[in-house]
Order: sequence, then structure tokens, then C-alpha cells
Amino acid sequence: MKKCLTLLFITLSSGNAFCQQLLNIEQCEALFLQNNLDLIANKFSIENAKAFEIQSKIWDLPVASLDLNFINPQDKRVFDTGNRGQKGVAIEQLLYLGGKKKSEIDFAKSTISIAESEFEIILRNLKFELHLNFYTLLFNQLKAKNIEAKINNLDQLIGAYKIQSQKGNVPLKDLVRLQSMSINFKSDLASITSEILNQQEILKILTNTDLSINPEADEEKMLDELEQKVMPSEEYLAKQLLQNNPEFAMMNGIIKSNERFLDWQKKIDIPDLTAGLSYDQRGGAFGNQINMNFSMPLKLWSSNKGNIKIAEYEIEKSRVEKEKTELVLTSKLSSAYSDLKNQLAYYKSSISDKQDLELLYDGIFQNFQKSNISLIEFADFMESYHESSLYLIEIKKRLILSKETINYLVNDSIF
Repeated sequence: MKKCLTLLFITLSSGNAFCQQLLNIEQCEALFLQNNLDLIANKFSIENAKAFEIQSKIWDLPVASLDLNFINPQDKRVFDTGNRGQKGVAIEQLLYLGGKKKSEIDFAKSTISIAESEFEIILRNLKFELHLNFYTLLFNQLKAKNIEAKINNLDQLIGAYKIQSQKGNVPLKDLVRLQSMSINFKSDLASITSEILNQQEILKILTNTDLSINPEADEEKMLDELEQKVMPSEEYLAKQLLQNNPEFAMMNGIIKSNERFLDWQKKIDIPDLTAGLSYDQRGGAFGNQINMNFSMPLKLWSSNKGNIKIAEYEIEKSRVEKEKTELVLTSKLSSAYSDLKNQLAYYKSSISDKQDLELLYDGIFQNFQKSNISLIEFADFMESYHESSLYLIEIKKRLILSKETINYLVNDSIF
């Protein structure tokens, strides 16, 4: 088992050493904005909305008609269209009345802002995913480094114990206990290494690059700045959220668009006028007469009543959905704000614990090497220290992710 785990780490380390790039979060964002395929694809949704506006400005084409004689029974001729025959030409154009075309254009324009908000939501969600994976990868690599240091120290002890066990100076069970501890640490390292590879794969997809990304960040400086920063009030953050959050902005855009759609549907209920000119050679009251033609539907009932009702209900529905969106977003912000304060308190209390723990670890390890403490005491401490040291790194990660969640909800770099 030990050999298998060791081989796994050698394979992962050698395979991961090639095609890697060290990037900070700003460089990752630049690659993401330039290369991300989801962003590139969804930009076309905005272009689609703009094309819809272009289409809304186009009028119906005029209709031309030609009337030719086919059979002249009186003179027994076919296609009698000469000077003494019959032919007619007409052209008609549909004219929109009641501001119908303007309402259609206004509605089409309103869909552009919705498409832009949808794109902003996708951008924001993917950027948040990028930040989460970047910082999770950063702290997972710190965990891996922490475990590797323990494994190296243990392996040195195991090497010395093997020699002494062969000489009969220490019991075999003590050697096996140390080897078992090393295997457990390597198992934890294997799990974290798997997470690291998964996060690097996600970053590859988000940045659309073939290179594995290793995060570059001064986490201690980030944590110190966050610790010293004056915490804004929850009320201030809630106000910023309603101003900046694209989900809330999209709901406002949907309501506005639905109102314009209702206005358009009401205008559609107004009959339109069809106007035209026609020429008739001999079929009318006069020879070679030119006529004007007008036609309009008789508004005996509302021909668009159902669509008007649908538009009214859509407005009410979107207003309720806006209230729900505001409630959900402010509730998420409240939870995230409380979580950030808690994580900050945990981090502040852990600073001195980390220093004490490192000093204690060095002392225990040296005393065990000098045989001043028993193997049982050493093993119990190592297991406790292993969990505590990883938990201290986890506290840092949670604090960074908490502030990223606030930035995500408010859609601004508050922290």
C-alpha cells in the first residue's frame, strides 16, 4: 500500500511538472475574459436582440398586382391585352396607425437591455467560479505542502527505525505504527492532490488554455488587509446590491419590457390602413382610369383581446418575481455577511494558535527523536497536529471565499 501511494505521488508530481504556468488572479481574469467560450457564445445573444430591433423597424413590402385578360369571348381572343384589350395594374401598401410601429420598436429595444443583463449574469457567475477555484486551489496546494513536510519528516524517522529494528534495538510494532501514520498522511495527500487536479481542470476550461494554472498570491497579505479593513454595514451592502446586481437589474428590465409589450399589443388592436393606386384599361367606368384604393378592417370587436390579457398578466408575474429576487438576494447577502464576520473572528483567534502549534510541533518532534517521549504520545500528538494544521489552512480559505461571496452578490470589489 505504501509503495502504491508513493508511486502515485511520483506520477502526479512528474506529470504535473510540465506545461504549468504561475498566474495571479488578475492574469487569470484576463485570460478568462479573452478566451472563455461561454462568454464568446453568449455575446451573440446581445447581437440577436439588436437584430430583433433592426427587424422591428422594417415595414411590410408593398404589394403589386397585375390583371391581364385571359379569354375575350366577344372577339374570341386569348390574352387580349393590346390597345383594345384589357389589363390592369395595382400597388398597395400597409400603413400602421396609432403609433403601432413605434411601440414595436420600443419593445424590441427593451429586449437588448435584458440580453445585456443576462450576459452580465453569466459573466458574473463564471468570474465567481473562477475566483472560487483559484483560491481553493491556492489553499489546497498549501495543504498539500503541509502534508508533504510531515511525510518527509516521518519517512526520515521510518528510515532510522528500520535500521534500529533490524538491529533489534526497537520493536517492530513501533516501526509499523510509524509506517501506518505515514500511509494515512499519504492517503490524505492523495485526496487533496485529486482535488487540485480537478480545480486545475476547471481553470483550464474557464480560461480556455492547455496549461495547468498554479495560483500566485500572497495569502498572508490578503488576510492581513482583510483583517484591518473597516467592515461596511449590512445596510450599505444591501443598497449596493440593489444598485449593482445584474439579476435585480434584469428583473427591472423584464418589467419595463413587459410594459412596452402591453403597449404594443394595445396598439395592434387598432386597425391599420391599406392604401394603393390602380390602373385599369377598360374594366372600369372609364377607359384608362387611375384609381385610389383604401381598405381597413371594421373594428366590430377587439381582435387582440387575448394577447392584451396575456401581456397584463406577464407584468404582474414579473413584478412578483422581482420581489422574490430582491428577497432571495438580500437573504443571501445577510447569510454571507454573517458568515464573513464569523470567519473573520475564527481567523483572528487562530493566529496565535498557529504560532503555538508550530512551536509545539518542533519541540515534540525533537523530543521524540531524543527518546524523551513515547511513541504513543508522539503518535497521538501527530494525529492531532495533522488535523489542526489543515484546519488552520481551511479557516484562511473559508475567510477568502466568504469575502468573494460578498463581492459576487454586490457585484463590486468591496473587499
